[in-house]
Amino acid sequence: MWGRLDALLGCRPLRSHGRGLVCACQAAVATSTPAAATVCARAVPQPPFLALPSPTPPATTATATSTILSSTHPRTASIGSCGSPFPAAALPSLSRGFASSAAAAAPAEAPPAGYELPQEISDEEWAEIVQALRDMAASKSKPLEKGGWRDAFKHLPVHLARAGLTPERLSALNFVHVAGTKGKGSTCAMVESILRTCGYRTGLYTSPHLVDVRERVRVNGQMLSRAEFAASFRRVYGAVREASERDAASGGVGMPSFFAFVTMLAMDAFLARPPAMRPHAVVLEVGIGGRLDATNGVVTPGSLAAAGIASLGFDHMELLGDTLPRIAREKAGIMKPGRPILTVPQPPDAMAALREVANHVGARLSVPPPLSSYQLPTHAGADPSEALVGLGGEHMKVNAALAVALAAEFEQQYAAAAAAAAGEAGAVAPAAPGRPLTLAPGGPEAAAAAVRAAAVRAGRLPPQYAAGLKAVRWPGRSQVLQQGSLRLFLDGAHTPESMATAAAWFGAELRRQAGQSGRVAPVVLLFNCMRDRDPAALLPALAEALAEAGVGAGAAGKDNVPLASVAFTPMLSGGGVLLPPTANGQPSTAAAQPPKQQPPTDLAWQERMRELWVDGLAAAAAPTSPEGSLSGSGSGSAPTLPRVWVAESLPAALASLQSSAAAEAKAAESVDGEGLQGPVGLNVLVTGSLYLVGDVLRLFDSAPA
Repeated sequence: MWGRLDALLGCRPLRSHGRGLVCACQAAVATSTPAAATVCARAVPQPPFLALPSPTPPATTATATSTILSSTHPRTASIGSCGSPFPAAALPSLSRGFASSAAAAAPAEAPPAGYELPQEISDEEWAEIVQALRDMAASKSKPLEKGGWRDAFKHLPVHLARAGLTPERLSALNFVHVAGTKGKGSTCAMVESILRTCGYRTGLYTSPHLVDVRERVRVNGQMLSRAEFAASFRRVYGAVREASERDAASGGVGMPSFFAFVTMLAMDAFLARPPAMRPHAVVLEVGIGGRLDATNGVVTPGSLAAAGIASLGFDHMELLGDTLPRIAREKAGIMKPGRPILTVPQPPDAMAALREVANHVGARLSVPPPLSSYQLPTHAGADPSEALVGLGGEHMKVNAALAVALAAEFEQQYAAAAAAAAGEAGAVAPAAPGRPLTLAPGGPEAAAAAVRAAAVRAGRLPPQYAAGLKAVRWPGRSQVLQQGSLRLFLDGAHTPESMATAAAWFGAELRRQAGQSGRVAPVVLLFNCMRDRDPAALLPALAEALAEAGVGAGAAGKDNVPLASVAFTPMLSGGGVLLPPTANGQPSTAAAQPPKQQPPTDLAWQERMRELWVDGLAAAAAPTSPEGSLSGSGSGSAPTLPRVWVAESLPAALASLQSSAAAEAKAAESVDGEGLQGPVGLNVLVTGSLYLVGDVLRLFDSAPA
């Protein structure tokens, strides 16, 4: 494979030029200096590779993308994108996709004169890049191996230098950095949406992805094109691979981890753009922890505009510690001297740990006011029942309050830097001490940014902020997806705390359904968690939270909606089900074929969860009404589904759910509260893992836009 990949890594250099190379395509010069205005899509700062013929353009059909080869490794799932592996007869009505809000989408930019966009790549080239990423993810060191996690961070400066991502180059970016146990990704999405609505060019780096690896790297709300992603892959991979081959003989640092590599790729992609197309703000979500996370290796005190810490809880305890104060100190590792650090309200012991680190570092720690305290724009607050945040759940309001404060802090610093550059420093309020933001061409007027920042400080929510919050979309978290009569509630919760918030959101959605239609369709739980999670901790937390939210067995006298069925399913991502490519490069439908046509799936993990539910939780979550009816809803249970069962595969599980939903919907009246047409036959909560949620989106051809 490496021989074929060599041909993808870059053009044949004709001559050296300073610290870069002029490529055979003669498009531009690749350089590691910040002054470079253009970067060739195929230039790599290292020895030559084989020249490539002109690539063929990709097919125009919706499914003409890379093949998806599943792996048993949890982080290797769905690195590319694909069409649905269902055969046409397996599940009807699978054509409806997920679309981001049109209001939030930025218009396509015209490249400045002299800048050549990266050349389009063929499906075969993209498949090679996807496979290289998959191999890198599958072979990465496990965090618990001796020195693995700490060494990865210690060696990151070496990898950054090899890729030409020097501190001087990285200082051209302005970062908003967010850590936390739950809510950090949605907070980042809200900050990005607010700033983009205000007129800034934005970069967004998050993890993990649900279907396509390009979801991790966005510019102006859009995933990178395959060509732009591939161009950065070639530059970074070519540099670090060549150096790692030299390391093999000398015992050097080798290749970076998968997460570190993709972090470097994202920074390269942001910096490869000419200044007129470069993001004004780059919003970074921490991967794990904070102090030793790869994102913390690219952010310096000078490039950090503001940092945020979302809600803290127990996760990755083998790495971060087994108490909230220890976890808080690891998350607080993103604090920088003199820079503002904003946090949502935390448990007292966690807050004390954050204050301890802030005092030690010299960071300015503060807690923003709640979203409910802001005076809303007239048009946004005229209807009290209208949701202000485009993401469901009360917990999203907590994240939104943090996002508003982070966006306002960035705007204040931007206004101060822009006014100073224009010789009008006294016209706006001073910003946080430290290096002023780096100004890229374009962007809002300094006065307008200052007015919005001042409004937030005065407790008024600017219209642009309200619009940004309303427009935000964050697939796989508090997401409702309807396929025919099957309504899916998707949330990748995977900790006891996030299970509670997901259950509360789900219960609120069911109550809204009941209020709109007078009935609640039967409720089903579809669950799986990764093998590094403890289902004995997750399932009780979920059952208790569902009961509190009105689903399952409740307290005496509480009229809860029963769980009609509970299903445990393997996943395609890391679940042992392979999706091999067919001869024409399209995804195989093997996952939906009978077991005799594919390798048998080990269901021991799912059987263990079923036994836990039956033995320890069935009494608490069993139906509270007679067979065939739902308490207080007037609609039936799901007689075609077992009460508690293990599905042989995720496609088989979804096929059973869709069939049952269709049967239930035949006798149901039309239920439509949010523009989802047709009667609802089943309400299915899909939770336990973001990888499970991503697989469901892929199978229903509803990948994030």
